[in-house]
Amino acid sequence: MAPSNSKIAAARLQQLQRVMEESSRRPFIRAYGPADLEAIMHICRVTAHSAAAQEPANTIVPLIFVLPYVILHPEYTFVLDNGHGDCVGYCVAAPCSATYLERYKSEYLPTIDRSLYPPPPHCPRAVAGNEIERTGKNGDVAAALMQRLYYPDESVLHSKWPGLLEDYPAHLHIDILPEYQGHGGGKNLIAALLAKLQGDRVRGIHLMKSSENKGAEVFYCRMGFERYPVIMDGGESGEVGHKTGGGVCMVQKSS
Repeated sequence: MAPSNSKIAAARLQQLQRVMEESSRRPFIRAYGPADLEAIMHICRVTAHSAAAQEPANTIVPLIFVLPYVILHPEYTFVLDNGHGDCVGYCVAAPCSATYLERYKSEYLPTIDRSLYPPPPHCPRAVAGNEIERTGKNGDVAAALMQRLYYPDESVLHSKWPGLLEDYPAHLHIDILPEYQGHGGGKNLIAALLAKLQGDRVRGIHLMKSSENKGAEVFYCRMGFERYPVIMDGGESGEVGHKTGGGVCMVQKSS
């Protein structure tokens, strides 16, 4: 006996409802909220370079590369929501790198619990973000990161190339859980950030990436970034945008 028209209609309606419910649970980009902080810290630890994957280095990493941005510039923090309210990726940024460094010292550092993270004696050379791998091969990553935490890396000012911050004052960090990578989340996170920067009339943005991470460069180029068109390592590499120490500077105008 063939099903009635009403049963067919009901079945189709149920199928449509399932499709709509599933589509409503797809990952999307939204603004950061305080409830996302724990997830963002976790993502930073999970996606940290293998040289910083062990404790205590792994716990220190988000204190440098995520938490100060969330505290100082929450309006420039965007998250990738998995469709169920959970943060599975993030993009943090500072609209002005020079101001960020000043506020890091005056506003963020006093919030660090020094009983948990005692300040070390100052050594002249703190580890930069793109040098973690090299430090892991040649020394104590945790000790280097503690230097970086309390004595922030002045290289963010790119003082040898004043034109860089004049044209591209903002900088960013982005991380996504491995199982959510490759599905457009990173592209959408950066698009949301660029729209915010453009709306706020920030001239441009830069980022530093490892010279060994070729996939990252391909990704950023697809997003409209390019290498900073200046020789930055005295010609050692023969490439533009390549800084001494292995980092590559990429830039994009946002307005």
